[in-house]
Amino acid sequence: MTDNRLDEEFIAKQKRRLLDMKAELERMRDGLEADARWWGEEEEDFTQHDSEDSSLSLFTRELDLTIDERGERRLKVVERALEKIDEGT
Repeated sequence: MTDNRLDEEFIAKQKRRLLDMKAELERMRDGLEADARWWGEEEEDFTQHDSEDSSLSLFTRELDLTIDERGERRLKVVERALEKIDEGT
């Protein structure tokens, strides 16, 4: 019986950690979406930017896209782990 209780406690602890991780990944995603909207508004008039600004903007957008893709993959893994806990597997 003790092992079962430890397993339940362990699973509950892991579920809390996964929920915290999910919340953090969702905050990151939301922040990146807000950044993308801001960049889109800033770049509407390309005449205001020189080539250095454009290069920095492109680099930043590419970096954000990479971070977003990795975050989305990780979020899917976390969500699947939570599903498995709920399924009891």
